[in-house]
Amino acid sequence: MILTFTQLLTYNMIAYYMPYSRDFIYGSEAAPTVIFISNLGASIGAFIMIPLIDKSRRLSTSFSYLGGLLTASVIAYTYIYVGDLRIFLFIILINMIFAEWAWASLSSLESELFPTGVRASVVGLNTGLAWIINTLIILLEAMITATQYLYTTIILWLIGFVASMIWYLRGVETARKPLESIH
Repeated sequence: MILTFTQLLTYNMIAYYMPYSRDFIYGSEAAPTVIFISNLGASIGAFIMIPLIDKSRRLSTSFSYLGGLLTASVIAYTYIYVGDLRIFLFIILINMIFAEWAWASLSSLESELFPTGVRASVVGLNTGLAWIINTLIILLEAMITATQYLYTTIILWLIGFVASMIWYLRGVETARKPLESIH
């Protein structure tokens, strides 16, 4: 649940909500470009991730969240101290590659870790709860500044990284194993 929640929010907050915040320094006219670059990064990330995720689910999940945390920190630094839109967009592109990797990692883990009889229900509940939380953020959008979005994103990536490290250290490796042997 933590991984789903953090991944969904980090992606949506940077790609879709922050560009429309009242104090976004590049203005709302930059929002379509931010959305395009975000989705381009995610699309690129999907292809790059395939070999890594097939080797190790635990490693790929931790690496995704570490990369997301580091690049989110650079996004915030660039936004606050540098202000160059081109650099900002480039770091967002890289961050969204990691966001896509995190999504791919958790998507494979969700389908592998729950018993067949409850898998669809648990994955649906997990995703539904994450979307409810995501929707509640939209209700707060008018009160949140772009800088607060950035700091919140860093905190969420950190929470996701901690959860992924717990999974890395204590979880069951599911890559290259038949589904029947995981449970």
